[in-house]
Amino acid sequence: MKKLFIILVGWALGAPSIVWACDICGCSSGAQTLGLLPLVQRHLAGVRWQRQGYRTVAHGSEANSYEYFHSLDFWGRWMPHRRWQVMGFVPYSYNIRRFYDGQRQQVGGLGDVSLLAQFFILDPHQSMTHRWRHALQVGAGVKLPTGDFWMSESLNGQELPIPPALQPGTGSTDALVSALYAVSTHEWIISVDGMLRLTGQNSEGYRFGSRANGTLRFFHVSLWRKVTWMPYVGAQLDYRGSDSFQGDLQPETGGWVALAQVGAEVFAQDLAFGLSWSRPLAHELSSGFVAPQGRFSVSVTILMGRRQTAPTVLPPIPLLFPNVQPDTKPTEQ
Repeated sequence: MKKLFIILVGWALGAPSIVWACDICGCSSGAQTLGLLPLVQRHLAGVRWQRQGYRTVAHGSEANSYEYFHSLDFWGRWMPHRRWQVMGFVPYSYNIRRFYDGQRQQVGGLGDVSLLAQFFILDPHQSMTHRWRHALQVGAGVKLPTGDFWMSESLNGQELPIPPALQPGTGSTDALVSALYAVSTHEWIISVDGMLRLTGQNSEGYRFGSRANGTLRFFHVSLWRKVTWMPYVGAQLDYRGSDSFQGDLQPETGGWVALAQVGAEVFAQDLAFGLSWSRPLAHELSSGFVAPQGRFSVSVTILMGRRQTAPTVLPPIPLLFPNVQPDTKPTEQ
């Protein structure tokens, strides 16, 4: 199997120009993660629910508040070749901003659809009989402005726009670039990956800062009752640049957050399950006015299409390497 990290962020973008002024609130500062994907030359379909929380300190005319970002992501994979795969992602966002005085803003809707094509430079098939198995993957894609970024709410008889951070869409077309390297033995896996999102300018002349993230994870692989269990620990760094409006950089935008991660992936027959929790270790968001809270996600994936034959020499390694028949046979004892 192999791991992908896809940026599916659609929460901090888009709104009418009358609210482009300093209206900070906790927004998703970095990338989301998909977890592990089976590399057995089978098509996939899955769903994942994610939750992120932020706390915003009072600033100017703004009041203290908490922001909660929920996303239900539907995605699929098509594998035309063992070294190629094409991914598609359709998120649905539901975001809430709750003030200390009890007032709240909430909005939900379709997010921005993403498409990504990925290619293995180092094919994991080539190291099936080696003690150390390596995989190197690169990818490129696009995020489309399919989500709504012009939503408003009624307040005291007036229609006021929802703040940019709560909008489900972005209003811009963005480019995605990804890379992954992983090394594996029979029981341990180490992976390093990165994702870069180059943002475009939306119809309001606003360009949100480009985003990048990198993740390091350590997995332990075990088999129990024909079910593969893969608990892991790791660390992630998310970064986003400053926003700009008609070419002018916007103050108190952008920042970074470092997180510790724990989670598990479980593979059983044609199903895969994922669970992940992240805790911020250090951060600097919106000039210190925004503090991130924990992140949580759970996912279910269905494998479709023909099933591969398990190898007779080496046990299947579920993260990076498909169940294929090796070129060599075991030596008679």
